[in-house]
Amino acid sequence: GDGPTKIYRDLAGVVSLQTIKKIRNTGSIELSSPPGRPRTTRTKANILEAKQHLDQKRVSTRRLVAEMNISKSSIHRILRKDLGCFPYKKIKQPKLTDVQKQRKELNLQIGF
Repeated sequence: GDGPTKIYRDLAGVVSLQTIKKIRNTGSIELSSPPGRPRTTRTKANILEAKQHLDQKRVSTRRLVAEMNISKSSIHRILRKDLGCFPYKKIKQPKLTDVQKQRKELNLQIGF
């Protein structure tokens, strides 16, 4: 008989029986419904509601959780994946004196 490599190559280009049955029954190879578990919290309605809350005013994640009655992790997913919001932290930098600025310039010139 044929070796496993030849059998694999022969079957690689063949349409499966399951695909043929699907085409006969539905007339196309498109899925009737999307695979996987249906979305319950990251729905378009919840995404729109979160966007409206953000457009009105600055609102914390905790307040969104309380107002929308959705878990914290789901709110985080909506904010990050769907709305593109990420946490930014304001960083305070100490003001440099003139002497410190001169030292910094000198160190940059020397190569420290």
